[in-house]
Amino acid sequence: MDGQTAWAREWSRMRREEEAFLQRAFERRVPLSALYERVPKGLRSSLNGALASALEAALHRSDRTPYAGSRRREARAAELRVKTRNRENRRNLQAPKKWADRAIRRQTAAAGAESVAMGLVGWGLPDLPVFTALLLRDLGTLAQRYGFPTGGRRERWFRLKLIETALSRGEAAAAGDRALNRMIERETLETAEPERRWVEASASALADELLCLKFLQGVPVAGALGAVGSTAVLNRILEYAELKYRRRMLRALRRNA
Repeated sequence: MDGQTAWAREWSRMRREEEAFLQRAFERRVPLSALYERVPKGLRSSLNGALASALEAALHRSDRTPYAGSRRREARAAELRVKTRNRENRRNLQAPKKWADRAIRRQTAAAGAESVAMGLVGWGLPDLPVFTALLLRDLGTLAQRYGFPTGGRRERWFRLKLIETALSRGEAAAAGDRALNRMIERETLETAEPERRWVEASASALADELLCLKFLQGVPVAGALGAVGSTAVLNRILEYAELKYRRRMLRALRRNA
């Protein structure tokens, strides 16, 4: 009974945080919208194409090459999962989140420092492969901390959908959230769409957020502002991803009980 109560409380807490995130998605405005008129025509198309290529390359590279520390994270996640199944109390249920939160703070702090430094010297479109590689690495290591794999078609869809949904607004964010929840409930991918379409949807969402920010980064005087904005985008994606991996973990505990 105590274990069930602890799980139910953690599930309710996660749901409240999800609802708060989606509420912000309905309220959010386009960032730095006044600057869109100053962005040269064709830049968004170039940014979309560069992001799509960078995302696709980074995804398939991560399938072939394990992230540094993968075995250690996977072993620790398995240990936490067994411990939680043996004793499903609040402390054990919250342990993966605490571990993930510490990692997210380190990752975003490091990414922010690097982005500001590069932004000050005019960091712009050429940095996109670096940005996307860091983003997918952070999502992959987050998955590992919650005990989930990073390779394969299903996991590629999941990470791309996390990016797209975290950066969407209004009903688009709600629809993306529902699609992720359906996959979590079944742990199967139910779409015949080609992977390139998933990549393009995520690239488009990223482009909408980064367009003005990256444009600013290409100007040395204003570079740091764009860099800080890139870090804010990374933070929002990781915040949402942590919620969905936590949901996956909690649902898996009930499915395998």
